[in-house]
Formats: sequence, structure tokens, C-alpha cells
Amino acid sequence: MKHLFIIALLFFIGTTACKTTQKVKQNPRSTIETALPDMIKMMETENYTTFFNTYVYPDDLEQMTQKKSLEELIKYFVENGKAENLLNALKAAQKLSPFYNETKDEAIYKKEPTGLKKDLILKKLNGFWYIAN
Repeated sequence: MKHLFIIALLFFIGTTACKTTQKVKQNPRSTIETALPDMIKMMETENYTTFFNTYVYPDDLEQMTQKKSLEELIKYFVENGKAENLLNALKAAQKLSPFYNETKDEAIYKKEPTGLKKDLILKKLNGFWYIAN
């Protein structure tokens, strides 16, 4: 009987340990290394509404949608080649190391290697990275 109890106890401890070592799924916005591929995937699949709602800096998105609807912004974004330009810049940025500010909550990818007309700026807010320009 003692042996059964010990075996049951060991089984319980083993299964509990396995459950606690399982990886917790991380939000891709938590790190730049996971945010960039997620941004690229959304852009490549033309999931622009989700992209804007997920990765455009909240204050910027609010300001932009005061002037035009999100649908109008997306239409302009796509028709004027901005979506393609941003996708190319994100792909280039993925291969580069950004320059960080002192508090490491702003990352800048310089325009020259990314092909953008201006620097690509990402800002961290409440633990998540957003495009801020």
C-alpha cells in the first residue's frame, strides 16, 4: 500500500511539474524580434485593419481616425503604395539592429538601409511595441 501511495505521489508531482514548465504563449508585440515578423505577416496577408488596430501607436491612430475613417485610411495607405513601402521597410528592419533611446522604449531604424523616406520608429507602450510614425 505504501508503494502505491509513493507511486501516486510521484506521478502527481511529475504531472504538476510538467504543467508549470509549459511555455506561456507570448504576445508578439512584447518584443521587437516577435513584433516585426507578426507585422510582416499581417501586411503580406493584407490584413490591414488588424494591422492598424494592433501596431499603429494608439495616440497616432486616434488622431488619424479623427480626420478619416479607418477604411479611408487603409484605402489611401494601399492605393498610394504606402503599404508596399512599409512592408519592404519592415522586412529590411528585421535584418537590422535598431538604435534605442536611453530608456529602451523607443527603437529607431535609420531610413537609409530600410528604404523609407524617413526613419522607422517603434515605441513601447504598456509592454507592447507599436509603429509611431
